[in-house]
Amino acid sequence: MFNFFKKGDKSFGKGGLADKPDPRDFKHEELANTFKAPIITWVEKTQEQWRKFPIFSQAQSFSCVGQTVAKLLGIENVLEENRFAQFSARDIYCRKYQPEGGMYYRDGMDIGFNHGATIEQLMPSQNKPEAEMRINDSTVLGDKIALVGKGGAYFSLPFTFDEIAGIVASGKAVALGTRFNSGQWATGEVKLAPGGQYGHAVAVIDYCLWKGQKALVFDNSWGTGWGFSGQGVITEDQLSGINAAWYFAGLPNNWQDTQAGGVKPKYKFTLDLASGSRGQEVTALQECLKWKGNFPAYIVPTGYYGGITMDSVKKFQTDNSLIITGNVNAETKMKLNSIFS
Repeated sequence: MFNFFKKGDKSFGKGGLADKPDPRDFKHEELANTFKAPIITWVEKTQEQWRKFPIFSQAQSFSCVGQTVAKLLGIENVLEENRFAQFSARDIYCRKYQPEGGMYYRDGMDIGFNHGATIEQLMPSQNKPEAEMRINDSTVLGDKIALVGKGGAYFSLPFTFDEIAGIVASGKAVALGTRFNSGQWATGEVKLAPGGQYGHAVAVIDYCLWKGQKALVFDNSWGTGWGFSGQGVITEDQLSGINAAWYFAGLPNNWQDTQAGGVKPKYKFTLDLASGSRGQEVTALQECLKWKGNFPAYIVPTGYYGGITMDSVKKFQTDNSLIITGNVNAETKMKLNSIFS
């Protein structure tokens, strides 16, 4: 694996590819009032106390995103059936790898959500070179198994250690994107660099204090010979080198169901609203859309405008023959006020 670091070889930088911001993304902020994460207590832990799952090995391939998403799916099965299922990283990677090698984090999560991954036995993915990881030899049986094991809706997380640890404390894992330079991953106590030469995805599976600092404990996909038997730590002073954080929310099957009715909200909208907007007017918008049956009944309004709210606004615009933008513009405000003011 360490041949990736030879002088002049920048190919490993294409392992984990940074996503461009997309206003359609489902963001953790929109779930903050729906799921209450456990209160985080940061304490020292020995390596023996870290959570343990099988360590993967991507060998001489750029499949770290596929390996990481497969790990997340396996841990989701622990939550559902109390046993780790080893899903095929190749069944993820082969479906949307980039020609030059590597994969975007969002693409990996999207495949995990829509397709899932078959079990490792049917589509081996460990210790395979890049050329073999690109081969899609899935079968009808494998695809059916993949659907059973697919993840729930996927959400992006803010790059804060407490938010990430809160998801991990619920038993889940978080797909983390990192940037670093040559030599910074020589040990399990890794160093990161914003805009670094290399990109790499890992699965955060635990958290602790490490030498007095908050630290995220992760499973790497470089085999058990790397780091602490395949695991490593990222301390909070390395936060600037993190460029992606995703998790499967595991929402109930009916989380997108909507139900109109109840007490009609009363509100006069005055602001233009779009992805990233926050505040009382967004909360009022979500409550009004929920009353109309356009906002998921399962989600408690948070006052944050993300992908869920954008989808809901598009439904409202469609129902009222408005131009479909997903944003609350003058035309949409006028219609909302004709109903709720």
